Amino acid sequence: MAMPVLGRVLSYVGRALSGEVLAPSKEPVPPAHAASSQAVAARLGRDPWEGSQQSRRRLEAALSESEAKAIAERWKTWGDSSVSSAGRCRMTSGYQAWRQRVEAFLSKPPAAMRHQIEPWRHWLGEYEAYTRWMSTQKGPAPKVPGPVPFELVAQVLDGEPIGPPPSSFRRILIYHVKLPDGARYSFQDDPVQLDGKSASHETGISRIGLKIHKRAELEALLDEAGITDATERKVLKKIAEQEGGFEAINTCDAGEVSVGFVPFTSGEAGDGPLSRLLRSIRVADPGEFDVYFRSLGIDVGEKGLMVVHLEQGRLLQGREAVRALRDDKRLSAVFQNAGERSRMYQIAQLRLAKEMYYVASHDFALKTLVKSGDRALVITFLGRYGDVLRSEAGKVALMDRAVHRGVGNTRQVFKEACISVIHEKGLNTLRALAEYEALIVPILQTAGRIRALEDKELSQPGPPPEH
Repeated sequence: MAMPVLGRVLSYVGRALSGEVLAPSKEPVPPAHAASSQAVAARLGRDPWEGSQQSRRRLEAALSESEAKAIAERWKTWGDSSVSSAGRCRMTSGYQAWRQRVEAFLSKPPAAMRHQIEPWRHWLGEYEAYTRWMSTQKGPAPKVPGPVPFELVAQVLDGEPIGPPPSSFRRILIYHVKLPDGARYSFQDDPVQLDGKSASHETGISRIGLKIHKRAELEALLDEAGITDATERKVLKKIAEQEGGFEAINTCDAGEVSVGFVPFTSGEAGDGPLSRLLRSIRVADPGEFDVYFRSLGIDVGEKGLMVVHLEQGRLLQGREAVRALRDDKRLSAVFQNAGERSRMYQIAQLRLAKEMYYVASHDFALKTLVKSGDRALVITFLGRYGDVLRSEAGKVALMDRAVHRGVGNTRQVFKEACISVIHEKGLNTLRALAEYEALIVPILQTAGRIRALEDKELSQPGPPPEH
């Protein structure tokens, strides 16, 4: 009996050496190595996404189809995933949208329909109670509602009939994942919010994680990321109070996945900032990238994300890769695992967050017409955003808007605010414009976000000149 066993072992070893199988290990993957600050800064200090010739050669060696099959086999052999019910139910996105339309109609009904409002509201209450019970089967069955009121669903709102209600409630699911190294994670369907911000992807998950400003090692991480300027550090930490952790992941949005303490999104075709983040780690430290991403089925090439279909062993790219990241909770667990354990992943997030979202260090050019006596002149204002927004509050408002509304929107709003001040005050120099920072910052602040002008921990714009 020993010879057949030995033959199978030798066969497996031969396949592993040839690259056909990634030999799994029962030993847990160790936490990321504690590299020195100088070594990490040196590796990440380059611009790997712009890339040297050596960097490009590394990126050419992305996952192959044979490696994809081996990774899927590794997951099947050493990993695990299962789904269970949370014992509760949630309103579906489709039903919530329908319910909001009904409420909009019932709040301002035509005079001829006002006598129907109370009966319709009564039916809605019975309908939701019964369909909720149908999803959980908990407790005694409530009264079976009557048929859907024909007159209600036939009403027209914004040119469209309200129509019959879609599926209303469904069970909340919990997804359990064991990585091949033994690490375990679980995720719950993201509940539909009651403020109208419903989940676009019905079974998406949202994990915030430990906010990074609560991490004891944050100062060391900022050093290793090369973020040494005191103002930059303060602004980034203030933004971090509103955001998630390094292990944060959101797969609820339609068409996109976002990860990290500020949103690094996949883009619908897999070529968004997330691929830039992964590429920086892949070039800076291929070994750590392999441990936390590539060997678990996530890679990046010159065109964007590459993901292994963990059931079929196929290599996916573009939109297929994004859908796999969104739908397969095992891949969600890969990002959470890296966020908790990979120091390089954490440092790369900090560095890219500064480069993408710290707009104060970016250059801008602004052309506008100004009056000079009887003439109108075109004047170009050139500088950095931080030349105008010199206070900490101004820089926080600028970065917060960039994170929340996007860099493009932030640049546009800044330019519009500046042009308004230039025309109103008759300005023709950048230095003069900077004296009116207090008039620009309120326009940049986003409702419901950081109130930078009210934060006593931040330096504030000076009062504008009086004329």
